Amino acid sequence: MKDKKIIPIILVNLIFVFLIIFWFKLFSPNYFPKTNSKLDNSIGKAIEYIAGIQNSDGSWNYFRSIDQDFKRKAPENNIFSTMMILFNLNMTKPDKFLNEGNMRQKAKEFLSTEMEEGQFWPFDGKNRHNKGKFGGIFNKNFKLVPDVDTTSVGNLVLNPSRDEYTNINFQFELYKSPHGLFQTYLANFYGKEGYFPEPKNYISLGVNLNILSFFSAMGVDTTSFVKSILKTIEKSDFLKNEIYYPSLHILSFFASNAVELGNSKAIKIMDSLMKDWENKYNLKKVNSYKNLNNMDLATYIKVQVHFCQLKNKKCNFLQNPIEELLRRQKPDGSWEVSPLHLFRITVKDQRDYYRKFGSGNPNLNRSNKTYNVVPQDIIYFYGSDSVTTSFCLRALNEYKKLFPQI
Repeated sequence: MKDKKIIPIILVNLIFVFLIIFWFKLFSPNYFPKTNSKLDNSIGKAIEYIAGIQNSDGSWNYFRSIDQDFKRKAPENNIFSTMMILFNLNMTKPDKFLNEGNMRQKAKEFLSTEMEEGQFWPFDGKNRHNKGKFGGIFNKNFKLVPDVDTTSVGNLVLNPSRDEYTNINFQFELYKSPHGLFQTYLANFYGKEGYFPEPKNYISLGVNLNILSFFSAMGVDTTSFVKSILKTIEKSDFLKNEIYYPSLHILSFFASNAVELGNSKAIKIMDSLMKDWENKYNLKKVNSYKNLNNMDLATYIKVQVHFCQLKNKKCNFLQNPIEELLRRQKPDGSWEVSPLHLFRITVKDQRDYYRKFGSGNPNLNRSNKTYNVVPQDIIYFYGSDSVTTSFCLRALNEYKKLFPQI
């Protein structure tokens, strides 16, 4: 009799357990992450797109445009785009998607052929002259000197030896300002044959954040460098004075890279920049993220997720932004181009270059006369679909670490 009573009880318990499992499977996908989720599909399509659009020499195309939407664009040299895409691929590490053949190896080989001895890179690559570039403003045969931005990102993907790093750091230190930040160009690298395309050697926060990532990857002490960066951010007009990367989201992304590369001191930089962007954009307000371009949306998501991981916070408010990013992905796996950085040539810069090189528009030398056409600042935006897609890839992969079920 007892055995007959036990059997129904066991059956009831089994049914109850089955119902619990079914309920969790239906309503709590965290317990049963899908292997073919929307994120997986989007990440896979993005990597397929990046692999498919790579040039035969291992590079990815880059463009400059006078429009932020790149409707009117011209080809740019492929050095920096290739570095950024390769770096984002290396940092993404979605192992099951990296069946991309020799895509990354080809990119490394391309970058190796474009560097100067000792692992230095000019933005335009090794031994390239710049005749006729920027509408004839710089039309003399001068060699563009290496810059600390391109050289830092290049060394993040090509890993210099300790001796090479020592030499690179020595060169960088020659252009360190009294405030602790670095000027952009290694101005005397080629002696009299070298030039850089500004009337003075500017200091950029974005450039220095990329240097910080490079130093972080090398494991060197950056205590004083981080303090100098924080002092710059404390100034109310720091973004107004940022010459190359005037986006709080991209600046925060660069700081986040330094943290990912092992620099816990850079968390303070992330924190400070994120407070600035919350004050400026109020991005937690409903639908405000929809006003961001693809690059800013991707970097916003990536940095927020990273910060939530560091602070052990929930990121539920990012569900709508991530859905928006997924919605914007095109059928071929890419996202529309948004600017990564810009280059502004002021009227004063144009005049200075006319006086220095005797080239360009002669009217630029008429500072006190009436113009038929008033000279204006020229702004070039730089980017490509492949670069933007690599940043979106980083955002999706970072989000996937917290929410693999999406």
